[in-house]
Amino acid sequence: MNRTGNILLVGPFSEIDERMEEFTSGMFASLMMMESISRLEAAELQYKLACDGEDEVKRQETERTLRACETTVQITIGLLDVGEEMSQ
Repeated sequence: MNRTGNILLVGPFSEIDERMEEFTSGMFASLMMMESISRLEAAELQYKLACDGEDEVKRQETERTLRACETTVQITIGLLDVGEEMSQ
């Protein structure tokens, strides 16, 4: 930031823009991971219930949903890893 004539030139608020961006990015990433894991857990439960039943079509459908949720979690982890590498 370091604006001339601004009291935010030094001290803990001198890099407020960067710190706020890091904070909000971290919050968004945490929310994204929580949502992905929550959906994965729900999909796992639905798949287990479908496996106990006799409807093969329902089992296949829930299996595809489960695989999609697993992929979403993997992508989210990948995005978090990239974000950590960029911030270092």
